[in-house]
Amino acid sequence: MKCYNCGTDLIWGGDHDTEDDEEHAIVSNLSCPECDAFYLVYWGHKDNKEEWTSGYKKWTENKNKEPEMWKHFCEVEGSQMEIGKEEACSWCGEVEHESNS
Repeated sequence: MKCYNCGTDLIWGGDHDTEDDEEHAIVSNLSCPECDAFYLVYWGHKDNKEEWTSGYKKWTENKNKEPEMWKHFCEVEGSQMEIGKEEACSWCGEVEHESNS
């Protein structure tokens, strides 16, 4: 999901059961690492628990399939890029530093 303010990919902070919302069952919190915007997304109708539970399960299964990445500015390529965790940059050979993790 992209930030409405700057278009950067949002960071998922977690899901929680809603206690104060009569309509929705879950609230997800998302934040933008670029402009510090913060989002609360209410979803999953409480009257339709089975439907949103199956959708949430499918989403979490797919989410876990996405590779973890680390950000790197490559001096050889001259650009910012993301590289798979535990992989070296194919242009310069640099590996992720502990300070980046």
